[in-house]
Amino acid sequence: MRYAIVSDIHANMQAWGAVLADARDRQVDAIICLGDVVGYGPKPSEVLSSVRSVTTSFVMGNHDAAAVGLMDYSVFNDHARGAIEWTMGELDPEAKGFLAAVPLALEAGDILFVHAELIEPGRFGYIDDAEVARANFEKSRHFVTFIGHTHLPKVFEHSPQSGVIELGDQDLSLETQKRYIVNVGSVGEPRNPHDLRARYVIYDDQSRSVEFRRVDFDISAYRQDLEATSLDLRPYFLQVYEQVVEGSQPDVAEQASVADMRINPMSAPLVGVHQTSQIVATSNQGVLLASAKPSKLPLAILSALVVLILIGGLLVWKGKNGSSSDEPAPDFVSSSQQINSQKPVRQASDSLAIAEPEMISPPKKPEVSEPASSPRETKDPSQPVKENSSLTVVDPKPSSSKVEADEPNDRSQNDNAVWWQMDSKGKEGVLRDVYGNIDLYPMQMGKAMNAIAPDPIPLNGKENVSATQGGVWQEDIGSEWFVMSALHSLTLEGWFLTDVLQSPVFLFGTRTGGAEDRRGWHLDLRPGGIGPRKGQIGFLFDNGNDQVFAVSKNAHVDDQQPHHFAIVWDHDAERASGKVTLFLDGQSVASQMLKHSLLLTNQANPFRIGAVENPERFGFDELRYSKTTLVPSQFLSHAQAGK
Repeated sequence: MRYAIVSDIHANMQAWGAVLADARDRQVDAIICLGDVVGYGPKPSEVLSSVRSVTTSFVMGNHDAAAVGLMDYSVFNDHARGAIEWTMGELDPEAKGFLAAVPLALEAGDILFVHAELIEPGRFGYIDDAEVARANFEKSRHFVTFIGHTHLPKVFEHSPQSGVIELGDQDLSLETQKRYIVNVGSVGEPRNPHDLRARYVIYDDQSRSVEFRRVDFDISAYRQDLEATSLDLRPYFLQVYEQVVEGSQPDVAEQASVADMRINPMSAPLVGVHQTSQIVATSNQGVLLASAKPSKLPLAILSALVVLILIGGLLVWKGKNGSSSDEPAPDFVSSSQQINSQKPVRQASDSLAIAEPEMISPPKKPEVSEPASSPRETKDPSQPVKENSSLTVVDPKPSSSKVEADEPNDRSQNDNAVWWQMDSKGKEGVLRDVYGNIDLYPMQMGKAMNAIAPDPIPLNGKENVSATQGGVWQEDIGSEWFVMSALHSLTLEGWFLTDVLQSPVFLFGTRTGGAEDRRGWHLDLRPGGIGPRKGQIGFLFDNGNDQVFAVSKNAHVDDQQPHHFAIVWDHDAERASGKVTLFLDGQSVASQMLKHSLLLTNQANPFRIGAVENPERFGFDELRYSKTTLVPSQFLSHAQAGK
């Protein structure tokens, strides 16, 4: 099969049109797009539509992820950030939905396709030298991996004898005893000052040959498109063109930087694997080009698919009859966790079996009538439980007077309230609600740490001696308690403490972005922008087609100090809309109206606290949910009248 592998088109219609014509002339069987279809360039919607018309094989790029709200784009440089914000306004909801759903990687037998790196595809690190390539080779068993991202075409070759060496972008035949990482370059943003042509690669998996293609495109027409927009940027290739060809620009750098965003090699993925599809097989399932030669592979592929379907059906039949078998781990494994598809399993005893070593199985629960929901992933059982270093927190309001209480004293809310105290018991397994309404089950064990909330709790004087760090909990099945609806209001509040943020932190919600549970809402923390770090706190609602945000961009959330937070949903703020308000330390910091027509009618994903991608130095304390609208004077951070 002959693949045309393109990457980093960046909304450049002139370059994409030229490459597409060249690929047709070369009679390829299928096109693979390695991401960054949008960003920087002036024609995001048109280019995306054109690419989708000739292929269904896409992976997600960092600009794609940022343009649809899947990652915090404060890590980008000024020009990239401005282009992303502009692009967000150019893409319609359907286009955004498509980009948000594409996977982080594709594989076809011993071939892997990914935008940036192999170790953590959703972190989008740069493979720009042999040392970084060596670390990536260690995380893959594929014969050849095709990447983009740096915009600089080249090859890294790995052999048992000579290790990893960097080759140029010359055509070559791949040797079976070696392995390769091939950077296909950029279609729409070439960054080699000596060659401003669009770049892509043709790979023949029968002859194992790699052909680097260079294609001229109309740069002057691209500039006209760019200048017709409000985009305030000059791509590197355009700067070189204006200097060398037109002589109208001062000198530019000998070579553009490969990095358009800050990447910490030790940070968590910017886009978690759970937020996209798992690696899936690809073939010539995309729309074949009009001039493409017929391939001999489809019949063999179809036969293989039939066999796989029969095997899958047999396994399902066995599962229904009480049989079980261990599934092999996927071929592609990240450095921090395996791609995760394991789900909580309901046992005949109605207890929840937690797929986690060293976890305590939750006790038997009574039967309740709850709506069914999509299954959720749990932490892969082959991964060890994280041992997090505890944080030492100075009690913000020390007090010698501690009132013992068996449970909180605002009993008027018990039928519509949940309170997880996040004390030392929380690290032992099930997160118990003091009212007995909703218990949460561990996906990742936590660790006790010093109290974050005041001791005693101002609202009721209850003693508070500890908090929980690093844990992840969720409902065993979805309930209607936490649905953002027009039927009831809600308030969720508590305390957190975190170190300086390198990537977003998931606080809680019913939407974690996975393929099965994108619909819903969540609250998160995000790194601050350029300059002094201040951090952000943000709310996101997603009904599958539309997204609504409420974000405070100047919130001091990552200063290693205790903070109280609250999200309040007033479902009757207006006749046809509700209002979401975010509070930080008792002050309103962001709000957003949400039309009732956008609300979900059948969303009942399990509610979750925390995520496995959260940093180790992060803790929760005293989380309380109420099916009502509370005001700051009613928060846990305030004492009741008379106390």
